[in-house]
Amino acid sequence: MQFATAVLLLSDATACIFRGWTGIFGYWIVRISNFIVFLDNNIILYSFHRYVCSFIFTEQEERTLKRATFINILCAVAVALVIISQFTDLYYYYDAQNVYHRSEGFIISIFIPVTGMMVEMSFLIEYRKKLSNITISSLGSYIILPIVAAIIQFYFYEISLIDIAVCNSMIVMYITVIGEQDRKLNNLEQKQIKTEAELEISMVLNQCIAELTTEADINIAIHNLLAIINNYFGADRCYIFENNYDDNTMDNTYEYVSDSITAKKDKIQKLSMNIVSLWMENFKEEKPYYIADVSKQKEEPVYNMLHEQNVDRLLAVPLKRWKYNWISWSGQSG
Repeated sequence: MQFATAVLLLSDATACIFRGWTGIFGYWIVRISNFIVFLDNNIILYSFHRYVCSFIFTEQEERTLKRATFINILCAVAVALVIISQFTDLYYYYDAQNVYHRSEGFIISIFIPVTGMMVEMSFLIEYRKKLSNITISSLGSYIILPIVAAIIQFYFYEISLIDIAVCNSMIVMYITVIGEQDRKLNNLEQKQIKTEAELEISMVLNQCIAELTTEADINIAIHNLLAIINNYFGADRCYIFENNYDDNTMDNTYEYVSDSITAKKDKIQKLSMNIVSLWMENFKEEKPYYIADVSKQKEEPVYNMLHEQNVDRLLAVPLKRWKYNWISWSGQSG
């Protein structure tokens, strides 16, 4: 459509420039240019129809829709009438000075495209739920702007208002298409990122399940499980605390540390559960607790314990085992 619009404007400008030239070159260039202008308007209508259908219908749906068939026939008739007008002066004629003038049948050249546009508008209204608001607005600009221009140009035709309106609507549609394509590309990229993340999580879960089901020694299995989790998050340490509700304390029962990281398991036993009271509120709702920057937690009771382990960020997750009625948490720090 953009190419056809460019040809339309070029032909219209050429017809205006050479209007009144009485030589053989001017004679033919004016006639060829005006022929292309009238022909191209109908080609653009058909292209726009194909464009709208590509948004709304499948090929099968389009073949069974009478209005879509009507537009195809209407465009074919319009092209045939433009060709006939070259021999019958149906739409326009030229005087002795090679100046263009409208004929009585000129209104037909306006009526046919307007009829097609109204049918296209009915598609946009009826199937608006299939389109975004911005797409409807951009497609609607091609219908509304040329119709308004056609009404005005019916009375004044020194300026090619219809061609200008078509050009402006094409610019709007082009900008919209670029924006829509960019939005769809971003959505695809986000979906790809999400899919890759889900795949990675699935692989980690499979590793965890395999470790727990194949290792006979539960302590070794849990240690290896923590290693998998630690590596997934790129953390320095990963541990499990078991809550003792009888004396309101918690013990570090399992710990995995990365290379060059000092283990702290023996030093974090019988800690008061009060220091993680905020975490426990999240755990009761089966929510994790994340600290993005431990240095900003200096007012919290848990700060000293984390600071002593050189923890700068942490993710704590509740582990539930209702049979024994206890909740544990695991944290990753880096």
